[in-house]
Amino acid sequence: MTDIPPASKGVPQFEVTFKIDENSILTVTAVDKGTSKKESITITNEKGRLSKDEIEQMVKDAEKYADEDKKTKDRLDAKHTFDNYIDSMRRSIDDPDKWGSKLADEDRRTIKDALTDAGDWFNANSDAEKDDFDEKLKEVQSVIDPIVKKLYGPAGGAESEEEDDDEFEEFEQDL
Repeated sequence: MTDIPPASKGVPQFEVTFKIDENSILTVTAVDKGTSKKESITITNEKGRLSKDEIEQMVKDAEKYADEDKKTKDRLDAKHTFDNYIDSMRRSIDDPDKWGSKLADEDRRTIKDALTDAGDWFNANSDAEKDDFDEKLKEVQSVIDPIVKKLYGPAGGAESEEEDDDEFEEFEQDL
């Protein structure tokens, strides 16, 4: 509303009405109770509104590209898993509270070399496919995991592989 006469705070009073019809058209009406001046505005949603056919086409397109979207998501998940593994291993070998003080120099060099190679591959192949990331991760893990297992030794798990197998067989028989 415009041209509202000056008055003390709280003196002007307005009655505002909101109406929405069946076509989702909003009408707002304001009446100044002192002067009976009335203003209204109608808000429609016609501009940029999608038709039913356009909505159906969008749904069909979403279904059509769902497999492609899943492949992209899986590829990105594998990429992040690979990158996180490299980062985590680097932090672990550099942290004296984790493996930093426990690693032999040769093992540290072996892990650092594997991580450097993996990092170089990652930088050169950031658009690789999921299977490529998975394969490279397994390759790096095959170098690093035996060293990590050596760090924890028998105290980290079962005393021997034979005992571990016996426990598994007993569990299977109980089923």
